[in-house]
Amino acid sequence: MSETPLISIVDDDELARDGVRQLVESLGYRATTFASAEDFLDSNTFTETTCLITDLQLPGLNGLELQEALTSRGYQTPVILVTAYTLTTNTGPVHSNTERSASCANRSPTGR
Repeated sequence: MSETPLISIVDDDELARDGVRQLVESLGYRATTFASAEDFLDSNTFTETTCLITDLQLPGLNGLELQEALTSRGYQTPVILVTAYTLTTNTGPVHSNTERSASCANRSPTGR
């Protein structure tokens, strides 16, 4: 097993997925990509993933549902949610204090 942290990227947009992979690799991390949440979960790569970068809007399971699936399997993997869409609710824009917000750790994947 490599000591370099593995960042998994889930995005249905191939160009976005490849761009994020290139960025992650340019920072010295290992990266692997998936076109759907289901592909990621079926791969068992989640067991060695140090950080997950996922699109919020995905066909099938969305990014939040993917995070919930990991949690239900006992994994507390840090998740970075990205989206090209404006997020709103019936009360206005979504902010980080909403009920279904994802948590964010302010530390590197290596724990340094």
